[in-house]
Amino acid sequence: MEELATLEDAGAFLERHGDAPVLVFKHSTRCPISASALRRVEAWLAGKGDDAPPAARVLVVERRAVSNFLSERLDVPHASPQALICRRSRPVWHASHNRITAEALDDALSKEPLPGI
Repeated sequence: MEELATLEDAGAFLERHGDAPVLVFKHSTRCPISASALRRVEAWLAGKGDDAPPAARVLVVERRAVSNFLSERLDVPHASPQALICRRSRPVWHASHNRITAEALDDALSKEPLPGI
């Protein structure tokens, strides 16, 4: 997973992949639930192999401004851990905590951007 360390990194990551879905994972390095969700996401990405979407991680404690920027830009309330699937720089799905599963991520890949966002 690419690390999003700056606001510019986050904006560029969302924009550079066009119509392709991308995954953003917000991770708290202080939370065991977040560590578990991160392991699930990493296993899902590894299982997808070449079919995995581009993925990026934001460390929410260390990079609070980036996390807040993404919440505002995507109009999705902050949570941690949180996984977001976006297309065309817009969210199509998001989940937090134990709702971040391989099945949910698989389902999210086929979704279109949420209306009105």
